[in-house]
Amino acid sequence: MVTQTKYGLGRKREETVEDWFDRMDYKSETKREIADLYRKVRYGEHPLTKQELDV
Repeated sequence: MVTQTKYGLGRKREETVEDWFDRMDYKSETKREIADLYRKVRYGEHPLTKQELDV
């Protein structure tokens, strides 16, 4: 994340994960997968499985 922030690519405080990914121009399916995993960890307090880490 330090590298992303250094180049202005880090998530801004006011951005949702989806807004951040839109700014990063990620593919739609990639955005959805990563956003779902982020919410699982951030709000569900569950670790990711090995398979999910490989995404």
